[in-house]
Amino acid sequence: MPLTISGPGVSKLTIIDNETCDFAGGLLLITDSTNVNVSGLTINSCFAVDMFNGSANFTNMVFNGPAYSIAFWMGGGNLTISQCTFAGFEAAIADFTLGGTIYISQSTFTGGDSALLNFGGKMNVVNSTISGVGGRAIDSEEGGTLTLVNSTVANNAEGIYAIGDVVKLKNTVLSNNRNCTGDITPLDRWRLQHRYRRELPPRRDWGYE
Repeated sequence: MPLTISGPGVSKLTIIDNETCDFAGGLLLITDSTNVNVSGLTINSCFAVDMFNGSANFTNMVFNGPAYSIAFWMGGGNLTISQCTFAGFEAAIADFTLGGTIYISQSTFTGGDSALLNFGGKMNVVNSTISGVGGRAIDSEEGGTLTLVNSTVANNAEGIYAIGDVVKLKNTVLSNNRNCTGDITPLDRWRLQHRYRRELPPRRDWGYE
């Protein structure tokens, strides 16, 4: 049976976790084949969600975290995030599943040290913005895939770091990031010269003339 938590709105209900950031576990633990749906509230926490299996949907929420914090620690399962805002955090979403799936849409990531860590999983980001990150906006490694569509990665200390993973871009803006490194493939050919030229690393295997 699904677990559903429906808050009155992000400005009306805030859950504050005063625990120290000691990797002791999140406010919400999702395991087994649980189906969880959460919406309409703000969470201020070092670790909001630990997920190891099942499926979860988070909609219309705000997540705030200090240094050395992670909003979502993924060890398995399928996660959907829509219309959410993340501020702070050492990593807003960290996927260590080596095979899990994360779908992010209409969401915003600001500040902190990193927005997305993807270690072997499958991550899709649509209609979202990552800006003002003090480290790598996106760090994708260990053989996973990450696709950005209709999104913006701008004004971060570093843009995209992809080693061992493939990061694919479509109708996505990379702007004012210090650098991007690794296996990054533009899917929209006509934008290659105009939009990505100064941001992407030189590669011989894009497959474009």
